[in-house]
Amino acid sequence: MLIGITGKSGVGKNHFIDFLYGVNDEVNHVDIDLIGHAVVDKPHIMSEIISAFGIEVLDPHTTKLNRKKIAELVFTDRDKHKVLEEITWKEMEIMIDLQVKKWYSVTILNWILLPKTKYWDMCDKTFLITRKENDRVKSILARDKITMGQLAKRDSASPDFSQFKYNFILENV
Repeated sequence: MLIGITGKSGVGKNHFIDFLYGVNDEVNHVDIDLIGHAVVDKPHIMSEIISAFGIEVLDPHTTKLNRKKIAELVFTDRDKHKVLEEITWKEMEIMIDLQVKKWYSVTILNWILLPKTKYWDMCDKTFLITRKENDRVKSILARDKITMGQLAKRDSASPDFSQFKYNFILENV
């Protein structure tokens, strides 16, 4: 069974999965954000990102990309967001496909942008996780140590979840 889970940042998608399945050898939890992190760390992808966005996207203290700097760029400009997607998505798809093809009783795909991908239509069941806005905002500000302005920019890049269909809509309380 392939299960798709989506929702805005900070609604508790991972907590829901942990609650539902916990540690279970029969379940393959694919956190697509983590796949994206792995992809941008690949030297050829990193090189393309630097070419597209400039050397300032590198963390001056490490040899890695500064994800916060990239987020500031792509979450405020849809064209830049599209450039990043064009650089990373093909490699991400390869890694996601490998996970989906593994044999597990259940594979869970978890990502804010999942409904905008081919994987959404492949899912046997789909879940939208929601949360009261005040609780969601408090959680994100504490977890990510960002400002309300940065959160607003990030949220502006989120999909309009009302345009997709779900088998289940659950509110995290």
